[in-house]
Amino acid sequence: MKKKMILSGLLAAFSVAPVGAQEVDEIIVSATGIPTPAAQIGASVDVITAADLEAQQITYLQDALKLKGINVPQSGGVGTLSNVFLRGLPGKYTDLVVDGISLFDAGSNQVLWNDVTSDGIDQVEILRGSQGVLYGSNTIAGVISQFSAIGGKTQNKTRLEAGEMGTHRVTLTGQGSGGRVDYGYTVSSFSSDSISASSNPAAGSTSLDDDAYENMTFNTKARVHLGDAVSLDLVMRQASGELDKDGFSNDAGGVFEEFTRTSFRLALDAEIGGWQHRFGLTDYDGTIDDFSGGRKTGERLSARQTLDYRGLYQFSDAVEIILGVDQSKTEFENTDTGYSTFAKADVELTGIYALAQWQSTETLNFTLATRTDDHDLFGNHSTYRATVAYQLGDDVVLRAAHGTGFRAPSLSELYLTFFGNADLQPETSTSTEVGFDTNITDNMAVSATAFVIEVEDIIGYDANFVNQQIPGTSEISGIEVAADFSPMRRLSLSVDAAYTDSKKPAASGSGDMQREVRVPRIQIGLAMNYAANDFLSVGASVRAVRDTLDVGNVVLDDYTLIDLRANYALNDKTSAYVRLENAADEDYEIIDGFSTPGRAAYIGVTTAF
Repeated sequence: MKKKMILSGLLAAFSVAPVGAQEVDEIIVSATGIPTPAAQIGASVDVITAADLEAQQITYLQDALKLKGINVPQSGGVGTLSNVFLRGLPGKYTDLVVDGISLFDAGSNQVLWNDVTSDGIDQVEILRGSQGVLYGSNTIAGVISQFSAIGGKTQNKTRLEAGEMGTHRVTLTGQGSGGRVDYGYTVSSFSSDSISASSNPAAGSTSLDDDAYENMTFNTKARVHLGDAVSLDLVMRQASGELDKDGFSNDAGGVFEEFTRTSFRLALDAEIGGWQHRFGLTDYDGTIDDFSGGRKTGERLSARQTLDYRGLYQFSDAVEIILGVDQSKTEFENTDTGYSTFAKADVELTGIYALAQWQSTETLNFTLATRTDDHDLFGNHSTYRATVAYQLGDDVVLRAAHGTGFRAPSLSELYLTFFGNADLQPETSTSTEVGFDTNITDNMAVSATAFVIEVEDIIGYDANFVNQQIPGTSEISGIEVAADFSPMRRLSLSVDAAYTDSKKPAASGSGDMQREVRVPRIQIGLAMNYAANDFLSVGASVRAVRDTLDVGNVVLDDYTLIDLRANYALNDKTSAYVRLENAADEDYEIIDGFSTPGRAAYIGVTTAF
């Protein structure tokens, strides 16, 4: 809901003041790159705050996205591969940007959401619809922007949690300011015996082997104020661990992977001659070592280096512009004999873009943006995006957005042994949405958006899972509705619902349309929090999923998941909490043939110092 938004976003470091001093009610920047009142934003943006994550006792970011009407199929328990289906499109069309770093992994052709924890997050912004002008390729469906907590009053917090399936979680987070430096950090350790990813026992066996998972994450961000108009941002992030794995169709033992994903960003911000300049350098490296039968079978290596510049200039009180350029080099190599091998390959992509924002009156705001990408293999492609927002009275905002997108085939889609296709061409898209935000009462805010996305010549698979271009137009349409309601001072409710109809031409070339797999027609997420008194708070989350197909036109059963939780403040520094996930012990599948956890209880304690 836009009504909950505060200033934090992609260009927060354009200001040299500490973050804590920047916060202004209903101001966001991630949608346009320019600090703008929410009532003037023409695109759909949802916000998940640190308070939301804490109240809902979220461990992994993807679990918070599920309550926002986003389906996240996962091939087993914690740590297994998951895929965020934003607006009815698979994960290769959505990027996750953490403190300016894209976590899109070239080897997996998507973001590896399974190790993105909620620790140390200040705010998450969900930008729906084509975002390619500002964020480049792989953003036809949208962008999830995550911002770490830094600066302000010095504070640190520890968390100890234990629960079902041998789960243990230990975290240390902190933020503060000292001299010319604002900082924030997170160290977290998570381990679980988990469950078997496959629901099919191995040949000759009647039991399933649990697929254990371990994850150690380190994240730090610092902003150094070099002068009154110059600052330097440093971001470092690493997730490493181990995951037991199953075969393609059956439970398996002795198969596992060790992973390390490291990213780094250095950004210099300076205000010179009325321009606010940002120069950035980003590096992402992912390594997965595969093991089977006690020996290493190979490794998968992915890397990306990016140089970027963005300049912001205010011509007048009504007109602001952004000019930017980014250049990236992406690499991928796979030497694992158990998978389709992949000789080392790389590709370079350069993008140049511009955005103008014009507030023609106090109630009417426009943005227009355009981008040209120069791809090593596919030449030049141009995209654009336009938005309009109109404030109707004090409590209603009408908005609309329209844009085009471009996604080049990934290295794995082009060259993966047995499955790649070097003849693939880029996908292009158009994305249109209209919606409104309104305060019905002082205690109730409602938002609704209708959208249509069309993708030309989408990349899919033939009967042998070889990548191929599917001629024709894929059509994704839907309606998203959200409401926040506080019927009394101590009770808050939020509801997010989505209806999605995602269809693409049949791979057979018959001209028939078929539904996209793993995209529920209906999703509803409900979160409730009640503060019984100054010490005890309780809450519940309910997620209902209806009408889902999987590969082979398998109809998945509808399901409803209920999570219950409580938190008790032992004193002003320490709290104890308990959580019951899947409280009704629902038996369900998100992906055909893959297991899901049953009822599970967790207890924990947090201490601030």
